[in-house]
Amino acid sequence: MPNWCSNFILTGNQDVKDVFEELIKNQAESGGGETLDWFEDDRYLFDIYIEGDCIYFSTKWSPALKTGEALAKTLKTEIELDYNEPGNLLYGKAIFNPKGEITDYYLSDLDFDKYEHDEEKDVYIFEGQEYESDEDIKEILLKRKMND
Repeated sequence: MPNWCSNFILTGNQDVKDVFEELIKNQAESGGGETLDWFEDDRYLFDIYIEGDCIYFSTKWSPALKTGEALAKTLKTEIELDYNEPGNLLYGKAIFNPKGEITDYYLSDLDFDKYEHDEEKDVYIFEGQEYESDEDIKEILLKRKMND
């Protein structure tokens, strides 16, 4: 059974939303993972849904980077793809320009070593502070990488 990678795109671009609306329709008919030929990706998208300007979907094992690249190039728009797969320690944000060129900010193994889980208290400890979840910590670390 695969680990699932959560992918998230925030966009106001109706063309991008239309692509995902098509995938949602296909998903409803097939009941399985979806892709489009022009994505040039072997990653299938699962559990696709849209809420306002937010597009959510899952992929097996790793983020849908080729899908982000294809969307940016084909629709000539910037795409920001946030992803999280905790089982494989994948957490990041990939930004694709309209040419499909990628800038990928992601946490390394060393970043994940910067905090620890206190099992007794069931909290995460980072820089002397306690957090109920490691999501806030990962977001802090990623923002630091993006600002470097």
